[in-house]
Amino acid sequence: MAFSKRMHIDSEFFKQRPGKRPPLRTFTEMAEEFGLSAKQLSAHMKNSTAEAPSAKIVSKNQLTHTNSYYDPQEMRAWWSLEKGKP
Repeated sequence: MAFSKRMHIDSEFFKQRPGKRPPLRTFTEMAEEFGLSAKQLSAHMKNSTAEAPSAKIVSKNQLTHTNSYYDPQEMRAWWSLEKGKP
């Protein structure tokens, strides 16, 4: 059985917690919710004056396919700040 190279990070995320964990959303799902393309949302996050939320989970495979999962509440709070700037 192969072990994760990021065992210290995985064990922190998967440790037992009381109650349910909040559902996470992919980057693409969040972009669709805000009415943007993934490229546009990426540019907003890169050029934001407010600190953009970081991914809770980054899932990679050997063929360069990557999925990033974000907390939707954090993303919505950041987006409301981003939309409100002049």
